[in-house]
Parts: sequence; structure tokens; C-alpha cells
Amino acid sequence: LAGSSSNDINSRPVDINIALHKGLNIFGYPVTESTGITSFELLTMLGDYTELEKILVYDKINNVYKEAFYDGTGPAGDSIVTGFGEGILIYSMVDKAISFNPFIRSFNSYIECVPVDLAAGLNVATFPCVPPVYTSYALLTDIRVAGGDMSAGSVQRYNPGTGEFDTTAYHNGQLVGVDFPIVAGEGYLIYMKQELVGFIPLGLQ
Repeated sequence: LAGSSSNDINSRPVDINIALHKGLNIFGYPVTESTGITSFELLTMLGDYTELEKILVYDKINNVYKEAFYDGTGPAGDSIVTGFGEGILIYSMVDKAISFNPFIRSFNSYIECVPVDLAAGLNVATFPCVPPVYTSYALLTDIRVAGGDMSAGSVQRYNPGTGEFDTTAYHNGQLVGVDFPIVAGEGYLIYMKQELVGFIPLGLQ
């Protein structure tokens, strides 16, 4: 029903409800698309012109944000392929919920727990598969274990309750800042000192 593969232990049905708040959200697209999804398609999937102002997709190759928005009732701006594992900045005009489950999105509600490539510098990323009770301290620790002592910089999430960014970082070799939960459906700003290819949280290996 979900479209997941019975022959692949990393292909799992998903049931995720994501709350979008009025204003800025960092959204993590949680489901697998066989061919990817364009920012225009994602914009219209997430809401109509009365609900969403715009979405921003980070182009890691050119180090710029690509913007999709409504021009009247139709999408306009930059059409860029995005989807699973990408962190998307969403400017919403309303509070609303986005649901991903087989009953609402048949054959488009499964995840594949595949590694994530983190480039040097800024990454806007999400982790659809995370161990239970996983936090930002554990994430940066796992990145440092996988990539070496100089790989991890910091990780941030936007906190709609405070209107500010919560930050976890290394300072003098110690983790400091807010130890916030890492959850499916939420995107994060991850600053890397060096590239780390094929990262997956250690609890899933």
C-alpha cells in the first residue's frame, strides 16, 4: 500500500505528520521519490496560493537558494529537482499539518534509509531515518566519529516557538548549546568543516 519494497529492509512504510507554522519552517521531505520532485510540484503539494508564500531549495552546487512561489494561482520562480533527504525552507501564511502515510498518499509514503552526503560548508538536510530518542548532540558526535575530529561544525534548527535558531556546536572540543531532538520531517542547517560522503546515524548501521 505504501509502495515500499518487501525485499529491502531499508525500505519502510512511513506515517509522519508535520506541523507547518505561520512564518518560517525548515521542512524535511520524508518520502522516497523514484524520479525526484520539482520545487513547483512540492509547492503545490504543500499548499495553495492562500496558504504558502514561497519555498527555498538550497542549491549545493552553486551555493545559492532557488525560490519557488505563487504568481497568482500558479507556481513561478525557479524549478529545481528536490525531494527525499533535502531540507526546504517554507514560508507559510497559515498553521497547517502535512501528512505522509499510505492512506493519504498511496505508493508515495515510504522511506529508504540511505546515507546522506554532507558537503563542506552549509548543508540544508533532513534525516528521515533516525534512531529512537536521537538528538543534535548525538548527531554531531556521530558526524565526528564518521568523518574525523575536524569534520563537524554545528547544527541548527528553527524554533517557531521562540522565532530563533537553536544551535549545537563544538567549542574547545566539547559540545555546547541546545540539545534538541532530531526528528523526521524537520530540516536542519548543518555546517561542515570538511566533506563527509555517505553519512548515516551510527544507531542505524
